[in-house]
Amino acid sequence: MYAATKKIRRSLSTVLTADSQGQSPFSRAPRAAHPAGKPMPPHEYTGSGGSPSIEAVQAQVNDVRVVMQENVDVMLANIDKTEVLENKSSQLATQARSFQKSSRQVKKHMCRQNAKMNLLIAAVCVIVLLAILIPVISSASSAAAATGGGGDSGGSSGRRLASLLFNEPLVYLD
Repeated sequence: MYAATKKIRRSLSTVLTADSQGQSPFSRAPRAAHPAGKPMPPHEYTGSGGSPSIEAVQAQVNDVRVVMQENVDVMLANIDKTEVLENKSSQLATQARSFQKSSRQVKKHMCRQNAKMNLLIAAVCVIVLLAILIPVISSASSAAAATGGGGDSGGSSGRRLASLLFNEPLVYLD
């Protein structure tokens, strides 16, 4: 893109340089002194024999040349704007890639933080559950030892412990 732009600029600069020196790049005739942008009256188009005079044709050529120079200037400005837009878009693409990379890193970090928090909550739940179960188990075993002597055959103390833990009614099948 840039090489094509440079080539266009070089070719246009040679045309514009020849034109600014008063010479047409297509002919060796000097430039006529006709005001640009004003239409020529019809009597200037014809010479003595009814055919267009050289001066009138040269004035038209000069008018067209001025319009073309303006068009070339606008085109060059558009090319410059296009290059600026290309640079900005490449910068935005680079920023988008870096944003995507940093967002992935933040996502991984947040997942690790979430996992740590879940493990911490699980550990706290286990500690609270143990804090509740240990006194219940110890009171159930001490109650079984006090009432039954601790050596029942058939495992009635185990059933009593289960009933204390899971709120089942005491059922003896002896």
